[in-house]
Amino acid sequence: AEKIDVRHPVILGGEPLLHPDIIKWITGLKEIFPNYSGVQVQSNGTRIDCVRGLYDTLVDGNWIGISIHNPDDAEEIFNRIRNFLKQ
Repeated sequence: AEKIDVRHPVILGGEPLLHPDIIKWITGLKEIFPNYSGVQVQSNGTRIDCVRGLYDTLVDGNWIGISIHNPDDAEEIFNRIRNFLKQ
């Protein structure tokens, strides 16, 4: 963090919401890069309603991007997003 100024880190690759420490990754980036504008987590959305603490972590200035790769999965993912937003 002393050598680069990261304003908008993105966590992606594979499916980040599968990692058991994803919340620690998100909050840890704030400690490493105090000037950041929030962390984006890029997900396929299939686990958005399964990660304990994700909603509160996102409300704290972070955000999630959902990429739906298969149109046949869209309705299921939209339902997961709706469940997630009810938290």
